[in-house]
Amino acid sequence: MKNLHFILTVSVFIGLHANILSAQSKYHPNHTDENGRKQGAWVYYHPSGNLKTIENYKDNLLDGIRIILNDRGYLNIEEYYKSGKLHGEQRIFDGFARLMELKEYHEGVLSGSYKKYNPNTGKLSEEGTYVNNEKHGKYIWYYDNGNPAVAYTYNMGIIDGDAIEYFREGGIASISTYRANELNGPYKEFYPDGKIKLEGQYRMGEKVGKWYSFDENGRKTLLKNNKK
Repeated sequence: MKNLHFILTVSVFIGLHANILSAQSKYHPNHTDENGRKQGAWVYYHPSGNLKTIENYKDNLLDGIRIILNDRGYLNIEEYYKSGKLHGEQRIFDGFARLMELKEYHEGVLSGSYKKYNPNTGKLSEEGTYVNNEKHGKYIWYYDNGNPAVAYTYNMGIIDGDAIEYFREGGIASISTYRANELNGPYKEFYPDGKIKLEGQYRMGEKVGKWYSFDENGRKTLLKNNKK
């Protein structure tokens, strides 16, 4: 699917580029108006002569789609502008046109869904949502096998809410609660089979109250000074 997107995108812009170059009118590429402002499509090339960038201007400001290709013709970046600011989806690819990052902008500000992919496996490595350049809501990191590694809850860039760590092969390793970037609230740790391993409370980043450990048979031990 990613390769199909790449082929369609490049095909559209190569076609657009060809049409621009063949047009015998005032709408030729790299055009400036009587006031010296860039207007319409602008085209740039690598030193090799291969197409590098196609971008669109309105009154000297980037406006519309912009694509950047590497010297081998593979798509590097696809992004959209409005009045000189990033606006809409931005797709970033590796040197072989494999999608590496997917971002959303609103008037130059990172706002919306975000996804990042593992360069070795192509699988999702992290995903979440940004609001005004800050992580907001649930944000997840993944192991290279595609399973979730850790999930935090953010409030405008601050960890605030549930935090869950996972075992590499699946299953919850721990559950905790944060307030303003500090552990604050109940904490539980688990064995790979799902049985409870450790239980206690945090307040302002410090262990408080009674903490209990559990062996794999479920036997419960009160920890002294939060230690065995």
